[in-house]
Amino acid sequence: MLKIKKKGEYYNDFWYSFEPDSKPSVYFGVTLKKGSTIDLGYIAENYTGSVKWKSSKSSVAAVSKGKVTAKSKGTAYIRLYYGSEYIRIKVTVK
Repeated sequence: MLKIKKKGEYYNDFWYSFEPDSKPSVYFGVTLKKGSTIDLGYIAENYTGSVKWKSSKSSVAAVSKGKVTAKSKGTAYIRLYYGSEYIRIKVTVK
C-alpha cells in the first residue's frame, strides 16, 4: 500500500491510501497557479526501496523530490515510481 500526502500553500494535509493496480489511473489531482508550489510526500508500507518522481511535461509542472512547481498553463501528470509500480497525480496549472 502507498499513502500519498499533499500539503502546500492552498491545501491542508490530506492522505490518500490505495493499492495500485495493473492499470495505473489518476488517484487525485491538484490545480495550481503559475509560479506556485506544492509538496507531495509518501509513506510506502511493505516497501523499502527507493522512489522516483517524474513529470510528463516538466515545462508545465516540474517535480524534484516531491516538490511540484507550476511553470506554465496546461496539464501534466506527476508519476511516483516505486519498484515496478507507479501512481499518477494530475496537475493543472492555471
